[in-house]
Amino acid sequence: MTDKELTEQLQTIIEMMGTLATKQDVREAETRINIKIENELTRRLDALTDGYKLNHEKQYELERRMEALERRIERLESAG
Repeated sequence: MTDKELTEQLQTIIEMMGTLATKQDVREAETRINIKIENELTRRLDALTDGYKLNHEKQYELERRMEALERRIERLESAG
């Protein structure tokens, strides 16, 4: 094997190592991004769901109170 061939092979190996390091960096970045998305998105979705449930419960409570008031008004109208 000539010096030129050896140099070319070493160059190829060094380039491949750089590519592997870059792929590893990409994988690590992807993992960090996935973890961040899971943590932040989960919290935000939980908060959004809690807010939706609270609004629904409040609406249900107001509907029940309105029905009670309507019944009361009907009784007052029929008595008068």
